[in-house]
Amino acid sequence: MKKILAYGFIIIFALAFISSCKKTDKDVIVWRKITSRTMINGYGAYLFVRADKDSVLYSGIHIALVKAHIYNIQDTIEVLKFGHIWSIDNANPTLFNASVVYTSDSVSFSPDDSVLTYTSELTGLQLDTLYYTRSFVIFKEKNSGKKDTAYNQVVTEFHTAVPRDIWFYRGNMKVASGPLESRTDAVVNEVYDSQNDQYLVYMGLGYNGYKLLDDFYAYDPDKEQWTQEPDFPGLPRYKAVSFVIGSYIYVGSGKTSLSVDTSYSGDFYKFFPYGHSWRRVTNMPASLARYGAIAWSVFYNNQWWGFVGYGMRQAPRPDVYVYDYTKDSDTGYVEPWRVWKLHNFENNMTPRLDAVAVSNGEIVFLGGGNDGSGRALNDYYLYNPNDDETHFKALRNVPFPARYNAVASYVEFSRDGVLHKYFYIGTGQGDNQTFYNDWYAYDLKNNTWLERSHIHEDFLEAQPRAGAISFVIKKKEVEHGLRIRIFVGGGNNKNTILNDLWEYLP
Repeated sequence: MKKILAYGFIIIFALAFISSCKKTDKDVIVWRKITSRTMINGYGAYLFVRADKDSVLYSGIHIALVKAHIYNIQDTIEVLKFGHIWSIDNANPTLFNASVVYTSDSVSFSPDDSVLTYTSELTGLQLDTLYYTRSFVIFKEKNSGKKDTAYNQVVTEFHTAVPRDIWFYRGNMKVASGPLESRTDAVVNEVYDSQNDQYLVYMGLGYNGYKLLDDFYAYDPDKEQWTQEPDFPGLPRYKAVSFVIGSYIYVGSGKTSLSVDTSYSGDFYKFFPYGHSWRRVTNMPASLARYGAIAWSVFYNNQWWGFVGYGMRQAPRPDVYVYDYTKDSDTGYVEPWRVWKLHNFENNMTPRLDAVAVSNGEIVFLGGGNDGSGRALNDYYLYNPNDDETHFKALRNVPFPARYNAVASYVEFSRDGVLHKYFYIGTGQGDNQTFYNDWYAYDLKNNTWLERSHIHEDFLEAQPRAGAISFVIKKKEVEHGLRIRIFVGGGNNKNTILNDLWEYLP
């Protein structure tokens, strides 16, 4: 009779205990002792710890942060290790069929607290992928010394970033023998290779922090490195300009001395990408020499034209000159005024230097810069010489702070059957020595501004900068749905000359 009563009390106690567990909040998970590497899914006999559902604090490109909160840790056990496990193909991951991160070494835990809260950093993840994760604890029973594992009974799901509007860090710029020399205020251009449907990118000149440079390089996107081309034949310089006509790059203007304020340059040179050589062309008239100008090329009146304008010569310049390559000669002398002509720009932009200008071959996006006193300007325009009615369009509601020495690029791409045409602008220097690493797009089709992702990859932030370079390439193969990419790198952050390179996927 006593045995029957004893068993009865045990059953009543067990039912009461199970009933009390069922009344807990549904977001509270009861962890149970695991034996034979399998989890007891129902309410078992041994209750060791309890836990909330894991929280996904961040899910990015290659990293996720997942937080665990474990409590009611009984003093009969000693916690040995803890962390998270995750998988892309197993919806019920364990230590034996998934990736593991142990967080034990980075979090202190006192058994007297009966609470364990930690955050695990899951790394090496894939883009645009669904992951299954759960927290776990490896513990030891103090009396028996037996080790065991408990898993969170609820598997948490998260999805990494989709491949749109994201940045990838590509390390420091380099040549085959090592790092490329850091620089700011260089020139960069893309030459379109129609036969292979790709862009050939060339960059050079600039300032490395102690001297002006005259070196010149081609970018190899497959090797992610630069190959040296013949040096620029003119004096070393920075704040020069360049533009492309056909398959040729024209480089000139700029400042050729760090100490002489009047070292304005107006000489120009033509680079032959397929011949890997330079040739001098007609200079700008001496009275038009300048630095910190803007330049672009555009097709109208049945031919390509190069433009150079604004910039600094004793004071900020308001004028724009057009270069007519059909009047120039690679071999004989030509009067500069026959080749370089004042252009009736029909726009009353404030005189400025260190502005931006980028062309898609038909329309030019330009503006920003500073007024010569260091005050940043924030007016931007679209210039279309082929539009007989409205050559200029002022862009309203600019969403970002005024800046100068920024970068700008143009790309167009198709996604989900929709053609997108964007002018991008970012980085630069504002008033009060403020530097930026932000990124914005002007949607040419819808006439709207879009704030895009600032330059970073997960928790790795690009340094704010001015005087950087930006260029566009097309990769050989479609990657993450697109071939087109924008790269941004180099420049300066006040006293630091930078050399890093970042890749943007629109």
